[in-house]
Amino acid sequence: FTTLKDRATLDKDQLAAQVIDETISLWSQMTLSDAAYEQTVEQNVQEMQVNCRALLEEMQFQMPDLRVTYRENQNLKAKSEEMEHWKMKSQEQDDTIKRLETELHDRKDKDCKTIQCKESEIEALIAQITVLDMDLNEAMVKDAKESSEFKHEIGKLKNASVTTRVA
Repeated sequence: FTTLKDRATLDKDQLAAQVIDETISLWSQMTLSDAAYEQTVEQNVQEMQVNCRALLEEMQFQMPDLRVTYRENQNLKAKSEEMEHWKMKSQEQDDTIKRLETELHDRKDKDCKTIQCKESEIEALIAQITVLDMDLNEAMVKDAKESSEFKHEIGKLKNASVTTRVA
């Protein structure tokens, strides 16, 4: 650019010299701007590196606590799962107990009905036995009476036979 400007000045070309001056000025501003940008980027990168190192150190410092917390969380999770398992088992047992209680109640009702039915049958049999016992007693009394009358008749016949032989 310097050579071009010198040539434009020798040729007394004011317009070319002015364009070259503006180009050099613009180029210089761009170079300065690029340098400032690169410096800003470099500063930002350095700040980010400092921040990252600080965060890394903080994380390394907290890592043992994080491991402990992680283990505790794992233990709590396992205990929670175990508690859930036992809750389910307990619920299953409660359901089984309720089912068995219902079955027992139903069986008691059935047994009570069966017992009541058997008691009714027993009462009916007792009534039949009582009737049969009374019939038997009557038959025995009648039989005894008839036997007594029969014996009396036999006695009469014996006496008549003895009287007939004697005569």
